[in-house]
Amino acid sequence: MAFAANAYVQHFTRALFFDSQVPRSYLEMIFCALAGALAATVVASAPLAAVFRRHAWLAAVAVSTPVLALRLTEFFTYTGAISSQVKVMAIVEASSYFALLVLGAWFVSRIWPRPNSSFKPTPLRGAA
Repeated sequence: MAFAANAYVQHFTRALFFDSQVPRSYLEMIFCALAGALAATVVASAPLAAVFRRHAWLAAVAVSTPVLALRLTEFFTYTGAISSQVKVMAIVEASSYFALLVLGAWFVSRIWPRPNSSFKPTPLRGAA
């Protein structure tokens, strides 16, 4: 869910705000990466907090691991003139996705209401 939101919003932001030009500027790529990471955070934080409660940040680490793995493999596959731009953007996208998702899940889990465990049953009348 978070991965799909990230990819969709990055593509939509690129189409909405920027002209289709190659090579793309760093401003455009960083803006789209941050917009995608923010969308992933908004979509995934509440469900993670609802299911995992106080450990939602740890679940967010697990959710963001595939994106980290996919983006950081670009360090080993790209070489040549464009490799520095690809490597910089891999770092920016992976770190923004990871940081925003973990911080968002942590924040939402802190404000998520806790279950009320102060149940006190009413004593039975006439028993005893």
